[in-house]
Amino acid sequence: MEATSGERHHADAVILATGGASYPATGSTGDGYRLARTAGHTVVPIRPALVPLITAGNIASRLQGLSLRNVHINLLVDSKKAGEAFGEMLFTHFGVSGPIVLTLSKQAVDALGAKREVVLSFDLKPALSPQQLDARLLRDFEQSPRNSFTPC
Repeated sequence: MEATSGERHHADAVILATGGASYPATGSTGDGYRLARTAGHTVVPIRPALVPLITAGNIASRLQGLSLRNVHINLLVDSKKAGEAFGEMLFTHFGVSGPIVLTLSKQAVDALGAKREVVLSFDLKPALSPQQLDARLLRDFEQSPRNSFTPC
C-alpha cells in the first residue's frame, strides 16, 4: 500500500533497511544509520560479519597466498569451543580468510568486541590421526632429503 501525503500507517515495529557501512566507494557509508537515529529510531549496533580475520604475529603473512582445502577450524572464546567449520581457507598478508573463516567471523568479531580472548585452532589434515600424519611427514622427508624445512 502506497502512502499519500499526510496519510499515516500504524505498526508495532518498523524495519528500516538502509544499506551497510562497509564499502563507502559504493555508497555504503552508514548514512542510513545516522538518518534513522536522527529520526528517533532505535538502531541495532552494526559490526563486521562475513569478513577475513586479522591475526597476531607474522605466521599468516609468512604463509601468504597458501590456499588449503579440507581444513577443520575451531573457534575458541576464552578457551571454550564457540564454533567450528570444515572446508577451504587462505592465509593472507594480514591473517586468514576463506569460506570457513568467513563462516566464523561474526562470532569472532562479537567476542573480540566483548574483550574476550579469541583463538583459531586449525587442523590442516583432519582425516589423519597424529600417528598417520607423523608417518606421512617422515616418509615425505625421506623421499625428498634435499628439500629444506623452515618452521614458522
